[in-house]
Amino acid sequence: MTNSNDNIESVEQCLMSVPGLCLSVKSIAKRTGLLTKQVTYICHRSKKLRKVYPMEVGSLKTEMNTFTSI
Repeated sequence: MTNSNDNIESVEQCLMSVPGLCLSVKSIAKRTGLLTKQVTYICHRSKKLRKVYPMEVGSLKTEMNTFTSI
């Protein structure tokens, strides 16, 4: 079983590798090999990541689970 600090670092590194990259929770989960529940929790708790407004990615939804690095 992996350490939770390794999980946090892998999610943050995934988004910080390319500045300005906006990824959904499902895309991050596929790239890191974690569950979507784990990725959602980590993204909401991280101080290095922020939630993206839907209009930033061209969506007219009211809410979405898409994140980017600060």
